[in-house]
Amino acid sequence: MRPPSPAYRRFTLLFAAGFAAGCLLLLANLLVMRGAGENGTLDAMIERQLAGHGLYNALGQSLAEYKYARYRAVRPEVAVLGTSRSFPYRAHFFTRSFYNLGGLIVSPAQALALADRLLLAEKPKLVILNLDYWNFRRELPNEPEPRLRPFGGHAGLGGVNRLTLALHLLGDGRISWAEAVALASGAIAADVEGVPRIGLTAVLRDLGFGPDGSYYNFGALPALLRQDPSERSAEIVAGIDAGTYTYGGTLNRQAMLETHAFVERMRAEGIPVILVAPPVSHAAMAAMRRHPQAFAYVEAWRRAMSEQFPGIFFDFHDPATVSLDDREFYDAVHGGEVTYMRMTLAMARAPDSPLAGIADEAWLESKIAAHAGTTTVADDPLGRAYNRLLRAEYNRFAVMATAHDNTVIDPTSTGH
Repeated sequence: MRPPSPAYRRFTLLFAAGFAAGCLLLLANLLVMRGAGENGTLDAMIERQLAGHGLYNALGQSLAEYKYARYRAVRPEVAVLGTSRSFPYRAHFFTRSFYNLGGLIVSPAQALALADRLLLAEKPKLVILNLDYWNFRRELPNEPEPRLRPFGGHAGLGGVNRLTLALHLLGDGRISWAEAVALASGAIAADVEGVPRIGLTAVLRDLGFGPDGSYYNFGALPALLRQDPSERSAEIVAGIDAGTYTYGGTLNRQAMLETHAFVERMRAEGIPVILVAPPVSHAAMAAMRRHPQAFAYVEAWRRAMSEQFPGIFFDFHDPATVSLDDREFYDAVHGGEVTYMRMTLAMARAPDSPLAGIADEAWLESKIAAHAGTTTVADDPLGRAYNRLLRAEYNRFAVMATAHDNTVIDPTSTGH
């Protein structure tokens, strides 16, 4: 038998080296994912979250799978829908079972898709649908006649390859080599004060979802202590003044039709709907008023919503509506927890409100009074654990926090 040729030997060596390198990379990916708690099944991750009232933000699992599973387990009476501007609604605002489906839709059309896929099969007793004004902006002057079209998908449905996820994140610069090594070696603790963090974003950035589906951005809070409230809105305000941020256009009648269709579809199943226009900051509102023609579509949308949905449309776009404070905003279009407490209380106290008796009005009123001028109440097991963790940051910036009265994390806060 003839010995292998030099070319064959070279090929074999190169193949073996490549195979070994590939195995090492996959092993490294596995170790990073294990360090972030993303190596198990979705059921196992949820079980761990619930056991310790943990923070979840796994990138290797689709957001829809996670939220569908939690929604079906909770079987909520109150469900919230919307973009990131719906994230701050929390279970302890209400006296009934609650789940926040925020992050699964970015438009009224996607709300219809989510209704078909989930809400009509697992019916809540009340839906709160948050609507972003920019979804009702039509850029083209000649809008076709509105009509309902099939729309089968919604946000959060996509999946990723978990075998190579960490490697892709490293390649994109979304995590550093130091972070990857720390995760793989177990140098980064997966728990905070006994509260589990599940998922790369939760472990590395302290950002994620609580068991009720609401979003906690604990990782952003120390930076807020460094900022004057005007700084938080500065980027978007600059975009408004420059004509680059949701600027110009006319009312989008297609989005109005889709909103109406969603409300009617829910009503046909006996499910009341509350429609909400979340607020912008005072700084953003002032900027919009400097350009009235460019934002005429927003005013047209607000009028049309009030006319078409009397009694169920709550317009908080203008922050003065419920005496909001820019210190209660994360940025120009994202209010914090206190902002959403004020909104929920105002909706519950409106005449003939579907929220009457469902929102915990006495609790909301007391917490608003205690935490006015801040973004975060942190009044649940997750919040109290992070209170202790962030206390050092608070002490470090106490002088600045006192000067601006920004987000103050109270470590003595008690639960609902």
